[in-house]
Amino acid sequence: MYALGRGVTQNYQEALKLYRLAGAQGNRDALSSIGNLYAMGKGVTRDDNEALKWFRLSAAQGNAHGEHGLGNKYASGTGVGKDIVRAYMWYSLAVAQGNSTSVTSRDYSAAEMTVAQIAQAKAMAAKCKASNYKDCG
Repeated sequence: MYALGRGVTQNYQEALKLYRLAGAQGNRDALSSIGNLYAMGKGVTRDDNEALKWFRLSAAQGNAHGEHGLGNKYASGTGVGKDIVRAYMWYSLAVAQGNSTSVTSRDYSAAEMTVAQIAQAKAMAAKCKASNYKDCG
């Protein structure tokens, strides 16, 4: 509520505090929300490395929002080397969980890829999911 200002005055610092508490209790949506705050510099200094850390923690728990956040980072090369194959992989994992925003992002990435790269990304996504997010390269 604090991040969006719904029913309260918008306050990103308070949102971050509450997201951290929820994340410490295993709330994977909170982890991706922390990543978003760092990615956008809302209530904190923009920090791509910190955003990546939180997106990874969320994605490692199979959270579609964390997966999408990682896809964005790899697609843009923000905080990591640009890797369109890895971006497609993360978007695909998010799509498999019903994240409709990731469909557009995945398809946009595919426009820059070869058939072999798409096959590689799909294989990486399958391996990641089969390993319960332990082997996601």
